[in-house]
Amino acid sequence: MKMLMPPPYQGEHESFLDSILKSGDSKITCIGREVIGRCKDGSIFPMELTVSQMAVAGKPMFTGLVRD
Repeated sequence: MKMLMPPPYQGEHESFLDSILKSGDSKITCIGREVIGRCKDGSIFPMELTVSQMAVAGKPMFTGLVRD
C-alpha cells in the first residue's frame, strides 16, 4: 500500500498499522476510508482503502483492498 501513497501519507499508513499491532485492536480494521493515491506518473487520485488483519503461520499480516 505504501508504494501507492505519496508522502506524507506513507508514514501515516505505517503508523496506523503499527498502532493496530501494538494495541491489538482489530476493530479499527475493515473500515473503508478515503485516502490519497499516487499513479505511476506521479499524479494523485482519491482511493478507498480497507485494511484487514490476518495471521500467517502465527505472524500478523495485513491485506488491503483498494478501490479508485
